[in-house]
Amino acid sequence: MNSRTHNKIAKLRDNHTVINGRMYDLEGEYIGDRYSHDLRVNYSDEQIEGFKSKHEMIEFEKEHGGFVFLFYQVNKSMSNYINDLTKPYITRLLYLTTYVAYNSNKIQYDNGRSISDKDLAAMLRLKTRQYNIYIKKLIDNDILNVDIDGNKYISNHICKNGSLDKKHLHKHDIKYTRLFRNTVRKLYDCSTVREFSRLSTIYMILPYINLYTNIISHNPNEIDEDKVIPMSIMELANKLGYRDCTKLKSAMYKTIFEDEYSFAFVSLVNDRRKMKIFVNPKLMFAGSPEMLKVLLIIFRDFNNNNK
Repeated sequence: MNSRTHNKIAKLRDNHTVINGRMYDLEGEYIGDRYSHDLRVNYSDEQIEGFKSKHEMIEFEKEHGGFVFLFYQVNKSMSNYINDLTKPYITRLLYLTTYVAYNSNKIQYDNGRSISDKDLAAMLRLKTRQYNIYIKKLIDNDILNVDIDGNKYISNHICKNGSLDKKHLHKHDIKYTRLFRNTVRKLYDCSTVREFSRLSTIYMILPYINLYTNIISHNPNEIDEDKVIPMSIMELANKLGYRDCTKLKSAMYKTIFEDEYSFAFVSLVNDRRKMKIFVNPKLMFAGSPEMLKVLLIIFRDFNNNNK
């Protein structure tokens, strides 16, 4: 409860009366619909369900290692953020975002310890020369900042761990979604360097994910599920610069963490080119607790039926 509600209860505790089991304040107003005799707040069924849903969402976030916000603009290529980074470089950047500190965006271990260049190079699976080239590339593209002590910070236009300035984001038409740390790290750790190219797809599809249903669509901002226009695998391939949609589908289909698929391909007609694509909410999600439950059921059944 907020301070205003607390103060009101404290005042009513000594300034109320009970007549025939019904509570009134000293001005004669009936207050039994809002408070019990010991002046506890009577929550509605809708409020209780809302509290439960919020608690379930918080538990889901904890289970998957917490999250970092990723930024993007709807239906605009992610090249505006990453410029000329190669696909393996993009995957490494995605991995680095899971190590940014709360509010500062400093790259560090989860326990707050700084990560040395040697250790960071090993985490990125780069040799010293390759590592230096990569870090310089990130700096030149305004993705990474390094202070005089060598501490590295990922730019706030890429991601944020912490509170958001939503007015600023809205003013510049910037959207955001939650990227779950543990899932990304599992995908990264279970992949070979040669497989890093396909993992970059996770980042590149951001502008096309419907914020409320986690389906890749033409209208990512649409709130009404009945009005969402799904994007086919062929259309997505065209957006991402793939000449052959089967190569994109294969890359996405192989993106697996702990025997779970990152993407579900669904079609109601016998035409693979018209398959619709759902994104596993354990990877990224920005919707409601209710939609989360639906998606978890979809991926649970999808994973079980495809093993």
